[in-house]
Amino acid sequence: MIKNKFKKQKGLSIVEAITASTILAISVVVFMTLQSEQEKRFTLLRKFDKAAYAVDLVFEELNAVYAPKPNQYGDPVVFQNTNPSGGATQSIVISALTSLPDIGDRFVIAGVPGTYEITAATSLTNTRSTLTVKRSDIPDTSPNLSLATNAVANAKLTFTLNANGSLDPYDDLDLLKYQDGTYKSSLSSNVVTSLEKWGALLNTHLGRALTNDKRLIEVGEVTVNVPVDDNNDGVTDQVSGVDQFTSVTKTQVTITIKQDNITEVFRRHYTNGS
Repeated sequence: MIKNKFKKQKGLSIVEAITASTILAISVVVFMTLQSEQEKRFTLLRKFDKAAYAVDLVFEELNAVYAPKPNQYGDPVVFQNTNPSGGATQSIVISALTSLPDIGDRFVIAGVPGTYEITAATSLTNTRSTLTVKRSDIPDTSPNLSLATNAVANAKLTFTLNANGSLDPYDDLDLLKYQDGTYKSSLSSNVVTSLEKWGALLNTHLGRALTNDKRLIEVGEVTVNVPVDDNNDGVTDQVSGVDQFTSVTKTQVTITIKQDNITEVFRRHYTNGS
């Protein structure tokens, strides 16, 4: 009876054994692949943690550059009547300057629509300088960038932006190109210095960039709602039980870092002033 009992039992066939071995092998490969991907992602996330410290440094150094209240260079006024030239740029003589404005500075003229950017300036003589300007409030592709209307003598100039205190030169700054000589030649020297420092720092933390990776700084203006607290008690003022807010224009700096399949976006607002 015992002999017949064992006679009916069977082991695995060769096909079953091969199938089981194949399934086991596939399972091991899948497990190892998933584990490898998880380790790769974890390593990349650790790199991003370190890169975040570099981004904080970038924001702090931009804060040191930023001057929200433009220098007025004295009490400048239009020296003599100036008619629109109808061209892409125009020269205008400005007097009552205590120092020479910088290339890239922007100003408005009392009684004249538009905002104007300085593209060239003569040396300061007897508080006067001849500025070459173009409109900055319309696209550069516009056919006429000169004065919108007549600028009359003694019309007051108000500077709205100083190039040296503006973050605009950092707009669209590609930190991946910190070693690209051609790219750097199109930038001002102080921006190049920052580009080389920040680009190298991110490269240290994140390593070599892959195709389609991004390390980009963008600068723009946004309007945000700020709580009103006129009595400075730390509580938003209310009218008939409704919280009060005021709209404020701020400069927004966005730093986008894309590495492999992970993208992080960092933003900071800087208060504008005039």
